[in-house]
Amino acid sequence: MSVSIGWRPVNPKQFDYVGGGSSFLKVLETAFGELPINLSDKHILKLSGIAACGYPGADELIEAIRKKEHIEVVARY
Repeated sequence: MSVSIGWRPVNPKQFDYVGGGSSFLKVLETAFGELPINLSDKHILKLSGIAACGYPGADELIEAIRKKEHIEVVARY
């Protein structure tokens, strides 16, 4: 099954896609629980480890957190 993973600021509800697909979804769910999840700067260290393992979507989420402070990560099928 194909999946798109994205983030949006908690407010307003806007959706931007990140790379990664289903394998990145599995990593996010292992690290943070079932999506949707809210992420903030306290999650950057764990996301940095995920990025170091070769998931560029994690870098995109880190950048989004730095810009927006809090984001909601969702999956759309």
